[in-house]
Amino acid sequence: MLKPWDFIAVRLTLFLVLGILLGYALEIKPLVPAVLVSVGLCILGLAAFKKSKPTYLFGGSALFVALSSGMLLFSMAFQLNTPGHYSQFDFEGDHLWHLKIREIGKPTEFSQAYIARVVLLDQQAAIGKVKLRIKRPPQSSEPKLKIDDEILVWGVVSRLPEALNPYQWDYARYLRNQNIYHQLLAAPGQVYELGESGATLKGWSHSMRSSIVSKLEQLGLGEKELSIIKALLLGLRRDIASETFDQYRRAGAVHILAISGLHIGILLLFLRLIFHPLTRLPRGQGLSVGLTIVILWVYALLTGFSPSVIRAVAMFSFLAYSLFLDRLSQSYNTLALSMFFLLVLVDPYLIFQVGFQMSYAAVFAILWVYPALLRLWNPGNWIFKRVWQLLAVSLSAQMGVLPISLYYFHQFPALFMVSSLVIVPFLGLILGGGIAVTALSILGSLPGFLVRAYNQLIAYMNGFVGWLSRQDAFIFEELPFDGFEVLLGYILFSALVVLLKRPAAIAARNVLLALILLQGYGIYNSYITRQTERVLILHQFRNPMLVHQKGNELYIHGLKSGFGSSLLKDFQVGARIRKLEYLALEKKYVVNGEHLIRIDSTALDIPRERNGILWLTYSPRLNLDRYIAYFEPKMIIADGSNYNYLVRRWKESAAIRNIPFHYTGDKGAFMIDL
Repeated sequence: MLKPWDFIAVRLTLFLVLGILLGYALEIKPLVPAVLVSVGLCILGLAAFKKSKPTYLFGGSALFVALSSGMLLFSMAFQLNTPGHYSQFDFEGDHLWHLKIREIGKPTEFSQAYIARVVLLDQQAAIGKVKLRIKRPPQSSEPKLKIDDEILVWGVVSRLPEALNPYQWDYARYLRNQNIYHQLLAAPGQVYELGESGATLKGWSHSMRSSIVSKLEQLGLGEKELSIIKALLLGLRRDIASETFDQYRRAGAVHILAISGLHIGILLLFLRLIFHPLTRLPRGQGLSVGLTIVILWVYALLTGFSPSVIRAVAMFSFLAYSLFLDRLSQSYNTLALSMFFLLVLVDPYLIFQVGFQMSYAAVFAILWVYPALLRLWNPGNWIFKRVWQLLAVSLSAQMGVLPISLYYFHQFPALFMVSSLVIVPFLGLILGGGIAVTALSILGSLPGFLVRAYNQLIAYMNGFVGWLSRQDAFIFEELPFDGFEVLLGYILFSALVVLLKRPAAIAARNVLLALILLQGYGIYNSYITRQTERVLILHQFRNPMLVHQKGNELYIHGLKSGFGSSLLKDFQVGARIRKLEYLALEKKYVVNGEHLIRIDSTALDIPRERNGILWLTYSPRLNLDRYIAYFEPKMIIADGSNYNYLVRRWKESAAIRNIPFHYTGDKGAFMIDL
């Protein structure tokens, strides 16, 4: 039996991905990889013209071309390298930005987010993307702008907010991996709408979805049920309440809320069933697969051409064509070709999206592990057989995505098989029912009993998911898992699959060796954690916070409230903390034999120690020049609880007297190793 590595498309795609990652790390201009591609093609051509069968030179040069092509793809997609990018103009300060809306984000209490494409900068043609936030009144619920709307904005672009605390989620890096490098915050009065101009497929898709949503909202469905239906059918998740989303996440069923391979696979099965009679006609099989692929891409268009839908439809389009050619045995080639297609023709930046990584990891695991699990047990009873097949698919996919899931989300819902066993078999009914309800509502011939039945079906699903999410004993959260553990996790996964497919002493030895490596790395991390002791002043708005890490224990000096809960959770996971203890903030600390003196808004009862470290909190009304002259501090620290104008004034005073000044809003958390 051929192994995944034996397929040419798999090898080429793997080296293409490595080239993209290398281009991401080096950020080189397109010229260098273009020269490498040319050299590789010349060597490949010489090797191909040889009379003998393909040699190592031919195969090696082909892989080199794939690697170099990945680097070239990324360097060409990297917009900071592209002539005409707005960053190559004078864009600092107030400027007139002509923007075109490309995506609509989830609203917050105070603003509505968009992704916009730059059309003009001060009447000069420019390219690039920016994150746009428009302030909005609290009572406004729907975004005012639509996709393809063009606007003029007078304002200042700013850098994306960097992660300022250890282990904090890096939002700036997340947006940079989408070719977005700046943000623009504007009030409604700074925005002038030009209307829709030059409509695109994405804009047409948005209009169609808005019409469908309008029809669904008139059916009298429950608010919670309607939000789930919009997510399942149209990929609109912004209306799902945080509590509901968290329930699906804890139950291990959050994947059904994003249109992905599962949904498209079910739709493919439906279409094959519907078009099966066409296969009896001359050339009917080709017509059937053609119509199937067209409808899949029309559905992708209706759902807004989101990256998750594009990759799923591309993957299953290749799969449908493989079924037509009766070459399902070459599923690895099909999977690799779909990835190759997406990275080359759509966007090489897709490789950095979590959904992209998890989708391909899950499908690859199903192709590799599922047949071995079926051979492990083949029950004769039809019901047991179907249940085992469903469990085998779910277990295979979970094994494939587990290391990535632990790395990004640090949780493991142990009841994922229960949710899959109950929800997935009915997902076809839910999707089919949703499509039928939507189509009939558009035609104006939807019976009321069908609406009530479908609403109740979604309510039952929500209720079951809610019950699963409350089984805390089976939900493991805040699990530390770093990048090297992902690598070791996949080594262990591969060793287990080899042992499952071909039980042998050497395979068992490899599994034990992988386990030892993973456990050894865990022991090493535990040792490093126990040896760590440090004090940090974290950057946080409103409330000052000092944390003292002593091994795997964390002592938090600050208000025990909702403020900073996510910040502390990230720190707890990243630093592998097992115990948290809250303490009151003090006016004075002794750190490494030096006095750390905190002054708050009252500026009363100031400690009298000289030559210490001054920590300013809550915007104290303090004559800093007089304080510096008398107490002679070694360093001044200002955290996020202070007003910006005061921080600027203090920074100037410290610079005049050559005193180091650390503002956590610029330099991040202040840390002292003990």
